[in-house]
Amino acid sequence: MTKAKAKVKELIPRFGKAPLEVQIENVNQWYRSWAEYFAMGQYPSQLRAIEARIRVRFRLQFIKNHKRKKYLVRKLVKRGIRREVAYREVYLRNQGRWRLAHTFGVGRAWPEHWFRQQGVVTVSRENRSHWKPLQAYPRLS
Repeated sequence: MTKAKAKVKELIPRFGKAPLEVQIENVNQWYRSWAEYFAMGQYPSQLRAIEARIRVRFRLQFIKNHKRKKYLVRKLVKRGIRREVAYREVYLRNQGRWRLAHTFGVGRAWPEHWFRQQGVVTVSRENRSHWKPLQAYPRLS
């Protein structure tokens, strides 16, 4: 699992110089082959964790591209977040970019379905014959 996280970090750097489409294409190429190998396992939740990491890395990149906090607040408001929520998360919490990429407002600004529309692959949503429903797996906290 840590090798996959390191690979995601390598494919999606904080300072994304390549266009989003190129980065998505590179991530998809790696993730499809990686997920096909590991999809033979019994736990689709592991794939969900990697997909979540991919989304967070892209959100981190979007946050990093806004040099000033006020521009990030404007972008979040444009993406449908209430001004008060955007202001509170960016200014009042005064946390780093990595923590900000995990917040409610940023997650709502760039939700999972937005990434699917952009072309990011989600293998964990597929139905595999050997995967049980999520309720059948033991909960590991």
